[in-house]
Amino acid sequence: MTRKELIEDVSRKTEQPKARVAEVIAAAIDTVGAALVREERVQIHGLGVFETRMRAAKVGRNPATGESVTVPAQRVVKFRPAQDLRDRVAQA
Repeated sequence: MTRKELIEDVSRKTEQPKARVAEVIAAAIDTVGAALVREERVQIHGLGVFETRMRAAKVGRNPATGESVTVPAQRVVKFRPAQDLRDRVAQA
């Protein structure tokens, strides 16, 4: 599902104009992104938990040359789905 499809689906279900739904979705995404930048945990009941974690440095390989390359440690976003979401997907 794309952002456009999400906006259309939410607009249809809530009977709200697509422009208004697009603003709300954009604001929600911006808010979650800003919280993750501040290294805050974002928990949305029924959906899951977004949080950042530090990924350790590692040695990788350049696929073109086969040369070893050091990949530095970096902060990454992790998502853990809520149990309700996992159950709904498993039953589908």
